Amino acid sequence: MKRIFFLSLLGFFTFLSSQFIQAQNTETKKEKATFIKKADDRQAQLTFTNREHDFGEVEEGKIVEYTFTFKNTGNYPLMLQDIRTTCGCTAPEWTKEPIAPDEEGKIIVRFNSAHKAGQQRKVITVISNASNSSEALVLFGTVLPNGSGE
Repeated sequence: MKRIFFLSLLGFFTFLSSQFIQAQNTETKKEKATFIKKADDRQAQLTFTNREHDFGEVEEGKIVEYTFTFKNTGNYPLMLQDIRTTCGCTAPEWTKEPIAPDEEGKIIVRFNSAHKAGQQRKVITVISNASNSSEALVLFGTVLPNGSGE
């Protein structure tokens, strides 16, 4: 009889301890989910003043330069990881250090019009850690053949 009572008591405490551990695990999972959600809310956001620039008409051989400005409108530091162009005639230069929230940065684009007579449209792709991780900028205009400029 004592043995049955002892085994029953042991089974009861085992059941209670397993319920306690399960409750702790559930609470830990909720805390982790909350932490992950808060971490996911920390994002950089890349916002450009303008995404296109018309350089108008230029004489062939001239180098056109334009500066695209942007702001980190997120709540996490912004890093520009890479900037890709569609042509070797377009060379970008950009802010390399992290851009804090509400701070600005710039991307300078130089287009070499040598051997590029006619309508031009150059796409500059900006890759970053922002929630909008890939953004396209456009530089366009007309290159006048040598001797036809003003």
